[in-house]
Amino acid sequence: MKRYIIFALSLCTASLAFAQSDLQVILKQIEANNPEIQANQKLMEAQVWDTKSSNNLDNPTVSYAHVWDSKNKSETESELEITQGFEFPTAYIHRNKVNKRKIKALEATFLSQRQNILLQAKEVCLDLIMLHQQKTILDQRLNYADKLYEAYQKMLEAGDATSIEVNKIKLEKLNIQTESTINASELKKKEAELVTLNGNKPISILHSEYPSIDLPDYNLIKDEAFDSSFDIQYARSEYEAAVKQIAVNKAGWFPHLELGYKRNSGTGHHANGLVVGFSIPLFNNRGKVSSAKANAISKAFSEDLVKNKLQSEIYQSYEEAKAMKEQIDSYEKTLDIEGALSLLEKALQGGELSMTAYFVEIATVYQSAQNLIQIQNMYQKQIAKLYKHRL
Repeated sequence: MKRYIIFALSLCTASLAFAQSDLQVILKQIEANNPEIQANQKLMEAQVWDTKSSNNLDNPTVSYAHVWDSKNKSETESELEITQGFEFPTAYIHRNKVNKRKIKALEATFLSQRQNILLQAKEVCLDLIMLHQQKTILDQRLNYADKLYEAYQKMLEAGDATSIEVNKIKLEKLNIQTESTINASELKKKEAELVTLNGNKPISILHSEYPSIDLPDYNLIKDEAFDSSFDIQYARSEYEAAVKQIAVNKAGWFPHLELGYKRNSGTGHHANGLVVGFSIPLFNNRGKVSSAKANAISKAFSEDLVKNKLQSEIYQSYEEAKAMKEQIDSYEKTLDIEGALSLLEKALQGGELSMTAYFVEIATVYQSAQNLIQIQNMYQKQIAKLYKHRL
């Protein structure tokens, strides 16, 4: 029994490479099958096409008129006019630059949403690893309690144990069974959540060890996260688009042009010619340049806010991971499950410990094991957040 407990606890600190590989395979499956990722991708594609369409030319205009003399209806005249209106050429150039930045922002939004979903899936996988580790310990505890109960039942029949001691063992079994039931329920929930993230398609459930990842250098991970952050890329692209929009709105003060072909024809004659026109921008563009400038300033502040928020999140995750790593190291230096269980068993058999004291002590040992498993899980989740930009 003690060997099994040591094996279960070793899962917390194992450093086998295939665990990371298994996790990557699961995340790849979820990336391919997750309906929210697929929906967001199609939404992004629609928004990209909508953005590109904002720089199209106006539709050409075709008009035709046929008139006749009021006194002699055989005398008729007709007029055909085909024209194409467009803005001043620089407006299209500047708007194209705006659209390129907006498309980058849309892509960054989609990739950020994708990362959040994959991070959620990764945390579910980490919880599954923790729950399976807990299940291993609970199974061995229950097996040991069953053997202890059988032994003390025989001792009771032989007069070497009391009914109080047997009842304490029965209560311990009941408590372990309750913990096992809760554990099994949590396992089913997490497995169902993982299947849901995979688009309700079957997926291999992760039973292996945690990925082996040491605590990174703070400055290196912060710089890497800032360079790769899609949230920052989105904010920066939005700011750059807002700056380019100022030039677009300034171009709105140039006249809109109209070119076309015109044909007049009547009884026995016709005439061809060109149509040239322009609109005078006296009213339509009023206030738009000032609005674009104010919007650009707002986007600049938004980018700063995103950077400050990211830095705060990285710092908090790093500090929490650092504290948890110190706790894990302390547990691993102090916690000797095999030795503790052996001493307790000898003390119980030798009469140095009562059954009550024995269960109190063994509960402390197992609680320490549970704490180690939970802290390891929390540490892995904080590390996952620090490396979110790599998903």
